Amino acid sequence: MTEDTMVNNGQSAEKSKSAKDKHPSEREWWEERSLVQKILIVAAAVIGFTALAFAFGWLVMLLWNWLMPELFGLKKIGYWQAWGLFLLCSILFKGWGAQHGQGNNSDRKRKRELRRHIKEATE
Repeated sequence: MTEDTMVNNGQSAEKSKSAKDKHPSEREWWEERSLVQKILIVAAAVIGFTALAFAFGWLVMLLWNWLMPELFGLKKIGYWQAWGLFLLCSILFKGWGAQHGQGNNSDRKRKRELRRHIKEATE
């Protein structure tokens, strides 16, 4: 190796170090925060999650009360009934959380097979 190559290798190592410094990992980012910042972040996340939960229930209630009574002659529902409906639909159409990972695996297999069939058909 020449001296010039070694200098260039040293520069690339410095560049990669500085790139890592600019984009720290999630763990490093969290560890750099003070206790007050961490508490504020967690509080903001809890408030945000609560607001989203309220918005989902409210949206389901509004959509139901707007469409279902006129289309099918059904009764209007309240906020907690809308949440129950949302939860029931999640269970029926999405399934439980533990099975979701298996679904992703079968989706990948299905997509892989579909790509293989398309590739064979086009050749």
